Amino acid sequence: MSTVDFGEAFEKALIVIDSCKKVEQLESANNYINNFFKTFAELEEEYLVADEKLQSSYNTLRVFLGEQRNRILGS
Repeated sequence: MSTVDFGEAFEKALIVIDSCKKVEQLESANNYINNFFKTFAELEEEYLVADEKLQSSYNTLRVFLGEQRNRILGS
């Protein structure tokens, strides 16, 4: 089983978000972003811990998702 590459997963998340054309599709993109975070965060005791790179990338994806939502709702 191969490991997931951070950069490839981030790029895929951007593509998933950008491909959304309906508000309903944004929920799937939201799930993808959350799974991206869970994949690369470290489990410490009962909490997920993210390094600065993951935090920044996750925040970038959240912003991009919000912008896509605005584009969809604005059209």
